[in-house]
Amino acid sequence: MSLRFPASKVSNLAEFEAWLATERTVFDQRWLYEQQQIKAGLSGARDGTCGLCLAPTVFSSDGLERDRNWREEMLCGCERRLSNRHRGLLHYLRARAGLARRQQVALIGPETPIEGVLREWDARPIRLPRLVGGSLRCGDGVADHAICTDYLQFVPPLKTMLREIARIVRPGGEVTITAPFDVSAYDTKSKPYNLPPAASDNAEPLHLFGWDLLDALRDLGFSDVAAHFYWSDEFGYLGPFNLVIGAVRL
Repeated sequence: MSLRFPASKVSNLAEFEAWLATERTVFDQRWLYEQQQIKAGLSGARDGTCGLCLAPTVFSSDGLERDRNWREEMLCGCERRLSNRHRGLLHYLRARAGLARRQQVALIGPETPIEGVLREWDARPIRLPRLVGGSLRCGDGVADHAICTDYLQFVPPLKTMLREIARIVRPGGEVTITAPFDVSAYDTKSKPYNLPPAASDNAEPLHLFGWDLLDALRDLGFSDVAAHFYWSDEFGYLGPFNLVIGAVRL
């Protein structure tokens, strides 16, 4: 099934600023609409369509209205109960990234709900939970696709992890990343940490990424590196600047 992913593709900070200036009225209207839904008490349960199977559904949010986190909420009414973030990632993978059957997919970081869906799609997930001795325990170029979903911000040896991701993806393969991202900044902001170099995660986020993350991927031999910003009331993708970062290995 081919499903259109409602996103705009942006490659760098200058392009983002130009796009933001052009679409400012649209963004303001979306924000006002979301605030109206919260004030009217309509954001806790909303009718819509699942972007993965196109079935009618009800998206629900369990948090307090005043603290609405659209990205982590908007749980789909199907048995998977996937959040906005996980549904958006899977929708991107199927519609934009060209994830195909029987591809080897490296899942980097802790277990996530997307693994079961990938197996249903007949992909072949390989879970790589962390760096071990500065390495992902996987051979060179064995992955058709590497996915790191909301884990990269916890990895102290960031450059090491990015090099390892580049190493395990075959030429022509793809990488998909989701992580906290400051759309207005070029430089990634990193906190100091007191962990040994071989450590691979921490209880608190260490990095708030900027657009230099995309340049780091380009320096490692990736092409077509871009942030895909998505929003859809119908698919339950509400909230400011939802994005997925995608790239192709040269």
